[in-house]
Amino acid sequence: GNIPFTLTFVFGSALRAAGDSRTPLFIGFGANLLNIFLNWVLIYGNLGAPALGVAGAGMASSLSMVFQVIVFWWLWAGRRLMLRPSAERFAPRLDMWRRIMHIGYPAALEGALWHAGLFVFMRIMSDYGTAEFTAYQIGAQILALSFLPGSGFSMAAATLVGQHLGDRQPERAASSAWRSLWASIGAMTALGALLVWLAEPISRWFIDDPRVVALTVDFIWILGVAQPLMAVEFTLGGALRGAGDTRYPLLVIFLGLFVCRVAPALTLAYVFDASIQAVWCALLIDYALKATLLIARFRGDRWRSIEV
Repeated sequence: GNIPFTLTFVFGSALRAAGDSRTPLFIGFGANLLNIFLNWVLIYGNLGAPALGVAGAGMASSLSMVFQVIVFWWLWAGRRLMLRPSAERFAPRLDMWRRIMHIGYPAALEGALWHAGLFVFMRIMSDYGTAEFTAYQIGAQILALSFLPGSGFSMAAATLVGQHLGDRQPERAASSAWRSLWASIGAMTALGALLVWLAEPISRWFIDDPRVVALTVDFIWILGVAQPLMAVEFTLGGALRGAGDTRYPLLVIFLGLFVCRVAPALTLAYVFDASIQAVWCALLIDYALKATLLIARFRGDRWRSIEV
C-alpha cells in the first residue's frame, strides 16, 4: 500500500495547499468506512471470505488506499478538482525539480530524524518492562485525539501563509499564522484537559491490568501538560513550511529529539536509574525547546523573504 498511500498523500496535500480541504476529507472518510468494512470481512472471514487475521487487516488498509487513489485520479482526470491536468505539466522541467527538492528534502529528512529519535526513545522504555512500554503506547493513542486540532491548524497555517506570501502580503501571512496558533492552543489544551480528566476510565477501556492503567494515567498527565507547547510545534512548524522555510524545523526537530529528549532520557535511565515517569518528563524539555525556537523564528522576518 505504500505507492497508493504516497499518491494519496500528494493529492491531499496539493488540494489543501490550493485551499480545498473538503475533498480530501470526504474521500478519506469514505476510505475509512471501506477500511472498516473490509477489516470486518477479511479479518474474521465474513461474507464467505477466508479468515485472514492480521494479514486481512493489512490487505484492507492497502485496498482502502487504492480506493482513494482511484477516486482522486478519476476526479482529477475529469477536471472536477480545483487542480486540473495539463499536458505541459508532464514535460520534464529540471528547474521545477530543483525547487521541489530544495523544499522537500529537509522535510523528508525531518521525518526520518523524528522516527529515528522516537525509535531510540522507545528502545529506552523497553528496558523498563512490558507494562511501561504498553502504557506509553496506550497513552500516546489516547492523547492522539488532542493532536488532531493541532494537525488541522498546522495545515491551515501552512496554506494561508503560502497563499498570502504568494500574493505579496507578508503581514496577512503572519496574522493568519498567529491566529491559527491561538486557536490551536485553545483547542488542544481544552481537549487535552478533558483526556487528562478521563484518563483512568479511558485507559481501562483499553486494558484491565491495574499496573498498566496506573502508568498510562501517569503518562497522560505528564504529556497533557505539554499540549500548549505541542500546539506551537504543530502550528508554527506548519507555517514555516508553508513559507518554504523547511530547514529550520529540521534543525528544531534534531535539537528537541536528540539533545532534549533522547540524551536526558538516556542519562536518567542508565546513569541515575530513574523511574519511567522521570524519563517521560524528558518529553517536556523537548517540547519546551521546540516551542521556544519556533516562536523566536516566526517572530523574525527571515521566513517572509525565502525564495522557493
